[in-house]
Amino acid sequence: DDEPSRHPRSHGKDAPDPEALARDLDRVAARLSEGNLSDADRSYLRDQLSVLAGRCAWVTTEQQRLFLQQRVEEIWKTAGESS
Repeated sequence: DDEPSRHPRSHGKDAPDPEALARDLDRVAARLSEGNLSDADRSYLRDQLSVLAGRCAWVTTEQQRLFLQQRVEEIWKTAGESS
């Protein structure tokens, strides 16, 4: 395997499921696009997005990882907007 060092959870039973991550990212994006979120809700969603972003980095398939990371960047733009 010529890949650079990988996170221990990037393989085996702890490996992230790219499809599940995509669904979770879509859910966070949908909630963030709702108009009148409280500051607490927005903060909670940002925390969730941060955790998901970390998991996306563990995806071993480069194409899937890059897609998910791009999606995270798009959602961060929404998360940064004020409601």
